[in-house]
Amino acid sequence: VLESSRIFDGRDFLVFEDDHYSFDAHFRAAATLAHRLVEDFGVVKGERVAIAMRNYPEWSIAFWAAAAVGAVLVPLNAWWTGAELEYGLEDSGATVVFVDQERLDRLRPHLANLPKVRAVIVARAADRATPPAGARHFDAVVGRVEDEVELPPAEIDPEDDATIFYTSGTTGRSK
Repeated sequence: VLESSRIFDGRDFLVFEDDHYSFDAHFRAAATLAHRLVEDFGVVKGERVAIAMRNYPEWSIAFWAAAAVGAVLVPLNAWWTGAELEYGLEDSGATVVFVDQERLDRLRPHLANLPKVRAVIVARAADRATPPAGARHFDAVVGRVEDEVELPPAEIDPEDDATIFYTSGTTGRSK
């Protein structure tokens, strides 16, 4: 699906405020991030990668990058408290988590309780010059996006797990 999206080339794919991503720009950002997940963070097929942020363009880029390398995506509810985010990350076994500043602020007191999480990548941090303690800036992780980037090789089968969604009622922990 991600590769097929390139046929729409320069057409707008995502628009958020003044940010415009064409189909091709989105593909190239996701492919670049996919390489970083494998090369810099050691993400392998079946590993859990969580996303806890508002619906920023980085959400989609992170989702497709992780899916492209065969990771299992764990989208977490952006309304959750820090304790609920901790539970979702621990329960899912996520090793990499993408957050925005607000989710990072909620999660920060709980990071010490999450030994499996080896990377926290923050999009749209309040201070774009200095990475928040224990996290790396999304833009710095992606780095330079090459015009001719392709997806990294990945063996993905139709029966492979792709996502873990948490649902809940009005009380109790998500399931």
